[in-house]
Amino acid sequence: MLGGLFLLMLILIELNGGIGIGTKFGTVVLEKVSPGGTYNLRQLRGVPYIVLNNGNGEIEVEIQVIPPNDPKEGYEPILDPSWLRIEPNRLKLKPGEEFPCTLILSIPDDKNLIGKHYHAYIRAQIVGEDLYGAAVVNNFFFSIGTEGPEAVKKAKAKKLLKELNFDVDPNMLFLKVKAGKVVNVFKELKKSFKILNKGRRKLKLRIKSVKNTMRYPLLEGYEFTPDINFIWAKPEIVKVKGYRIIDAKLFLKIPEEYSGKKFMFIIAVSPYEKEFSLVQLFVRVYVEVE
Repeated sequence: MLGGLFLLMLILIELNGGIGIGTKFGTVVLEKVSPGGTYNLRQLRGVPYIVLNNGNGEIEVEIQVIPPNDPKEGYEPILDPSWLRIEPNRLKLKPGEEFPCTLILSIPDDKNLIGKHYHAYIRAQIVGEDLYGAAVVNNFFFSIGTEGPEAVKKAKAKKLLKELNFDVDPNMLFLKVKAGKVVNVFKELKKSFKILNKGRRKLKLRIKSVKNTMRYPLLEGYEFTPDINFIWAKPEIVKVKGYRIIDAKLFLKIPEEYSGKKFMFIIAVSPYEKEFSLVQLFVRVYVEVE
């Protein structure tokens, strides 16, 4: 089933000398168009591409489909501008006159195009000596055999989110370290917290010291670390196979000037994928510095 979004807007360009051009069209997003299919936007959605002369002199307009040099994220430039036709693509307009053109999208019958997302510019440009260059550009997006990139991304994120099933244990560690030296917590103190992957899917996780944005209360005698970089995980990025448990490897180095202090650190464990970065589990690490 063909889906999409049509945002109608009026765009006007006016030059010195009372010469002007505009369009009533805006942005079109078509989804689930089929290989081999032909789509007349005017017939399907009642959406004409209207060009208007908002100046005080007659103009001649040429309309072209152009692959963008910098397409919108998730899209690639239209492979062949001939896929999108404008009828007519050249016209003359008197002052104040407007003309509804027809846009026809024709997709080659090639199943390899399924899953592709394309971006095209539709440019209406005044032609004529000393006038060539004044133009109005509209965006046209279409996805073949699938929803648009944003919808696909959200669906993927929703599916992956259901598969994120991990935990940390314990969620608090108590350490005593000497100031001024690097301490391998796992090797030297025989302490760590475990990351448990309770699901089937292999997880890629980030372990990182963070600020106390969760506002965990401090235990008596402790203060939050003056520098979250006093503690770190190595490796910071870990992979945990389904139904497996690993130990997080923490390292500490607290400057000698903080000898006698007691600090709290917050370690966040979160999926590496950017879209899930807000899914976090926290471990509080209480450190007594000798």
